[in-house]
Amino acid sequence: MQKKGLINGDKITDKGIQKGLLLKNYMGNNYIAYPENLPELDEIKF
Repeated sequence: MQKKGLINGDKITDKGIQKGLLLKNYMGNNYIAYPENLPELDEIKF
């Protein structure tokens, strides 16, 4: 996602915010949540 310009390290870029990325917290740990329909996710092989 960093190569796509959606995040920079652990920060969400303006482009990422426009695409729907959110900073969330679970049990004191911050993480970046991505929308399920984000086209860039299709390019990642799990």
